[in-house]
Amino acid sequence: MNTREFEFRRWEDWLEERAQTLRQAGWVAELRRGGPQTPKPGCSFRVGTDRALGQLDVWATGEADFDVLDAQTKGFAHNVWGMMLDDISFEAAFADFLDRVAQHPAPGRDVPASLRSAWFSARSAL
Repeated sequence: MNTREFEFRRWEDWLEERAQTLRQAGWVAELRRGGPQTPKPGCSFRVGTDRALGQLDVWATGEADFDVLDAQTKGFAHNVWGMMLDDISFEAAFADFLDRVAQHPAPGRDVPASLRSAWFSARSAL
């Protein structure tokens, strides 16, 4: 018996709120909700900065994947696939995703102040 709780619609709405927070902070962010015709309901949370593009895909089953691409080369900077999320682990997984977008390129390279500010605004909304 599966005892994991995952309220997909709740988290889908939560992601929409985070997209709004990020847009207000100057990021490009959107949530794309899957239609009812899809075999497995899901959504894609997309975020972009001048240096990185990120996409977090979440399905009603709690399955999730994310990719972070270098905005110039379009090559993978980070990817985490095959996560199984629940109501307890969802926020931490989202924070990890945002961290990787905000920290790309690798630490040590200059990250614009506007990006750092947007990241802290989104994180404080968690």
